[in-house]
Amino acid sequence: MSAQQPNQAVPQAQGHVPQQATEGQTPSGTTQATQQQHNDPIYKAKLHMCQLKECMAKLMKVAAASFQNAVDSESKAKEDPGQAQFDKCLEDFYALCDHIEIDLKLSLECAYHHAESHRRTPHPAPGKPNSLDNQTYSQLISTVKTQISCAQEVHDLLMECSKRLEERKT
Repeated sequence: MSAQQPNQAVPQAQGHVPQQATEGQTPSGTTQATQQQHNDPIYKAKLHMCQLKECMAKLMKVAAASFQNAVDSESKAKEDPGQAQFDKCLEDFYALCDHIEIDLKLSLECAYHHAESHRRTPHPAPGKPNSLDNQTYSQLISTVKTQISCAQEVHDLLMECSKRLEERKT
């Protein structure tokens, strides 16, 4: 794990009185949009990219210093303290790369689920896709019946699978 985490809480000063939550704000004083933004994997990836630039610059400086020390001393038998610092910087760099990869995979998965939900919900209302508020009653009933039948199909498949698994055990 990297030493720098963007979503670590900053301790509040003592004696700080929490503000009353206004409309659109949570009790902690942050707006709902800000909270949603912090949960957005693209936003997190962008934060990690900024940290990655700093980490890469530090890694290159440490690597250059370590390389210079190795060239100057020409004693490969002893391990210099710069190697440990280089290893730590390299580990931080890899950790940030892993975080970015996870965030991007999560955002891709979210986009896939969003597209599938649009594709699977029938009768989108004009102006607002998949808004149940703007559907007529008959469209809403049709949507609910379709969802019930899909849920029943999934239930039947799971029951059949569990029966097959039980048969294999015995």
